[in-house]
Amino acid sequence: MQLAKLQFSTSGYGVSPVKKLRYAPPTGATFTSTYAFDQIGTGTASASYSVVKDDLTAYTPNGVITDVRAKVSLTSATGAATYGFYEVDLVYQPEAGSTADDPVDITCDVERLSISVDDDGRATCSLTTRRKPITDAGVDQPQITSDRPIRIALTDGATPTPAEIDIFRGTLTPPEITYEQGDTTRDWSFFVYAGQDRTRDFDLAYIVESYPYDGLLFVNAILDLMDIAGYPDSVFPYFAGDTPSLGLPYSPNISKGQYALAPDFFDTVGGYIDKLKNDYAANYITGWMPTTSGYLYTWIDPATATTTPAMTLYQSIAAATTAGVPEALRPKRVVRAMSSHYETPEATQVQVVGQDPATGLFITKSLVDTAAETASTAPASRPYNWRGRPVPYQLRDPTLTTQAAVDAACAILYDRLTTGRILIEWESDLLVLSSNNRPLWLGDVVRIMEPDGTTTKGDYRIIGIPTIDFVTEQTSGFSVRKAVYRGQKI
Repeated sequence: MQLAKLQFSTSGYGVSPVKKLRYAPPTGATFTSTYAFDQIGTGTASASYSVVKDDLTAYTPNGVITDVRAKVSLTSATGAATYGFYEVDLVYQPEAGSTADDPVDITCDVERLSISVDDDGRATCSLTTRRKPITDAGVDQPQITSDRPIRIALTDGATPTPAEIDIFRGTLTPPEITYEQGDTTRDWSFFVYAGQDRTRDFDLAYIVESYPYDGLLFVNAILDLMDIAGYPDSVFPYFAGDTPSLGLPYSPNISKGQYALAPDFFDTVGGYIDKLKNDYAANYITGWMPTTSGYLYTWIDPATATTTPAMTLYQSIAAATTAGVPEALRPKRVVRAMSSHYETPEATQVQVVGQDPATGLFITKSLVDTAAETASTAPASRPYNWRGRPVPYQLRDPTLTTQAAVDAACAILYDRLTTGRILIEWESDLLVLSSNNRPLWLGDVVRIMEPDGTTTKGDYRIIGIPTIDFVTEQTSGFSVRKAVYRGQKI
């Protein structure tokens, strides 16, 4: 047997084939890098990453050049070690444009306004006004322009400078117009606009280049997707709340150009966020929400979220009075109508199947709630989620390439699908915290008292707001804002 020392060159480089960029990066554009490698040898090695022109000369973005290559430069002080690369991506994210900074206040011209927030966190609005008042206020082309940005905010009424909290930001569709009989000028036509919150921007943002998320932290993948949709967290903190600590899996076949989590061409940001959430954070409460720090895209983990009620509601003004609620707040802390029901769990057992792309072998994880399946359990002893028979649910997803990823997905789905929920809907005033003017939103907890005002009926986490109606708005005095909330008992 003969042994020889393995020695590497102290410097070298590798380049990719020529890549024709879809858009020519402008002057000042910067590229970020993601890579995967194994170290070879026992010494110290380093690498740097850059973009060069197709002839390998230095590249400076100028808004014209589109033919470029990725370059990796390797160095080793002694030649005893180097890096073995099997994936390098250099990415330039085009900057998002901004709409004209020319807001028009039409608060006094709105005749009807309502907002609805679904259980998935998406909010919509409906706004009714008339042509002449809003054109006089300065709204141009009110009858045709679509995707017009809209902002709805609550004010605390303080003087001389009231504080405002945004409760809705999004865009409007062109209005449905109803003409008044005899109105030859059409000035008093009804305009009814439908609006969608910023989640719509996610749905319309296409991922035109496939960027792999293998091995990234979950939250970093979300932040990158938000950046693609025009909400760069580095410019303004648009993201808030809890973040799944999970590191996303990566494919062992990266060296072959096969990724576990690379969006397909023309996937949308919204669709891919939904995929990541369904696989790894299915029980999270998400959506654009009003906060004291702004209107932010918020993720809430119910498992770690606070269970302390943000507000207590009573079933009569008399009960609220006895409990010591200030007189001005009593009508706003009363439940006007209420209904509840038990939601049957969707499954009693969950199986998740991933796949190792290197071997083709399936990776599985199963969780079974035996107590929910036992048919012989006496009625008085049955758990809330009892079904009395196996009710299976299976998820097969080849992008789950590690046992850890499969285990995490199974645990999330098990928690979401096998737990029966006690749901309640109640009608009350729009619930707003008097301390900071923030309206209660998805994820907040409300305590509802029994009619006697002293016995707790239950604590409920808000999971949806089917209706918010702004019935009467006053610049001073009493405003009427009716809302219907959906909550889950905790």
